[in-house]
Amino acid sequence: MNDIDNQTKKNWMKGVFRYLRSMRFGILLLVIIIFFSLIGSLIPQGRSVNFYTQNFAPISDLIVAFGLGEIFTSPLFIGALALLCLNLILCTIARLRTKSNLLPTLQRRLNQLAAQPVEDQERLQSWLTRRGFKAMPGSANTFARGLAGAWGSALVHLSFLLILLVGAYVLYTAQSTDITIFTGESQTLPDGSRITLDRFHTQDEAGRLDYISDLSVTPPGSTEVQNLRLRVNQPLRVGNYTLYQLSYSLYGRVVIAGPGGSREMLLEGPRDITMDITAPVLYQGLFPDYTTEADGSYTVSMDASNGYPNPIYLLDLVQENSTETIVVPPGNQFELGTAIYHFSDPVSSSVIRVKTLAPMLWVLYAAFGLLTLALYLTFFVVPTLISVDSHGYRLASSKTDPMLQRELAEFNLVSKDEPL
Repeated sequence: MNDIDNQTKKNWMKGVFRYLRSMRFGILLLVIIIFFSLIGSLIPQGRSVNFYTQNFAPISDLIVAFGLGEIFTSPLFIGALALLCLNLILCTIARLRTKSNLLPTLQRRLNQLAAQPVEDQERLQSWLTRRGFKAMPGSANTFARGLAGAWGSALVHLSFLLILLVGAYVLYTAQSTDITIFTGESQTLPDGSRITLDRFHTQDEAGRLDYISDLSVTPPGSTEVQNLRLRVNQPLRVGNYTLYQLSYSLYGRVVIAGPGGSREMLLEGPRDITMDITAPVLYQGLFPDYTTEADGSYTVSMDASNGYPNPIYLLDLVQENSTETIVVPPGNQFELGTAIYHFSDPVSSSVIRVKTLAPMLWVLYAAFGLLTLALYLTFFVVPTLISVDSHGYRLASSKTDPMLQRELAEFNLVSKDEPL
């Protein structure tokens, strides 16, 4: 009874390992990983609860409850990656065992085949040599070609495993920080690189909507300045860092002078900018564009699809029983109470994400190179054995090679005086 139980247990364990290394299980895991990766690409990751509440109102509770804003660090995603690594490890071991058994298997197959007749044994051996076949060690009559192709399948699994492991390491160890740079100002990165924002604009050369930062970059320990352009979806490599155009802000500027002195303020959102409390002034924002009419009035546009080509300030002047809304173009001023409000041209700021990747990134590139080699070996290099003796030739290969079979079938039809 114990022997039966032990055998049942062994069969069950074999079944589990067979499923864990199966292609079906690997494809299932890939589908799960791709599904969650798509969610992670559609929903911005690592943001606050308020961000999801404001921008994904219909499904914000679902995002927070299921952790869809932190999907790449969720136990389910990491667990799927771990199981896929296990699947690839088991597959690689199985393919290596298959590779070690390939040559004996082909040799046994040769011995079981009937010989195909050939008129000139030496001529066929010479023909095989010119086509890349080499005599097997210890056997002058057996020739081999493409034995490296036996490594293809194992190397495919191994390269996928390396890509997965190194890619996960790079992803989870990458460090990033967001910096805000105002036009004309600079930021210094930890390695000493200095970045200056020369200009930020929201249109490309053809007038299309785009977000572009014109940067002056000074490498660490150097006085040479590089003029670079950073665009959305076109990151820049600066020293040890990769820069991404993340977002931008447009700030209004006002200098307020009164009996107690003057002060300059940057205006991003609605706020109270009152200097004289007897005459409150509320800043509401900027209109993207305006035109001046013949009577001196202004017609404003709220369309920001092309950025802010000609901004104008929107203000509320609060009086005892009413509020007067006015617009003020940059470069103009007005006096209210004992204060003078002078509005300057708005200033742009660019929000740039600075990301530091892990030093093992080159291993990831090497793994992709290994995958390319492995796919070539798998699909284009066919392990083949041919034995030639007085009875004719025998051909055994890991998969059918129609071209070689056709050439061998036509070998006897070619005259000895014709080149092969």
